[in-house]
Amino acid sequence: MGQKRIAEAQVVGVVQTELQALATSNGATTWVVAALWVDRAAWQTMLERLAWQVYVTKVVKPFCA
Repeated sequence: MGQKRIAEAQVVGVVQTELQALATSNGATTWVVAALWVDRAAWQTMLERLAWQVYVTKVVKPFCA
């Protein structure tokens, strides 16, 4: 489940999680994030790419209208 959410958020290779199953008081199983890792270099690269996309969208779009 954790990998699916990471893929949906488009942060594969940037964020990793470790999930842990816990038993609830009624006997059901629930999942919690036991650990979270962020690849700082990949995170920085992603932020730079996103900032560039936002900049281009905001600056270029008025000229294309």
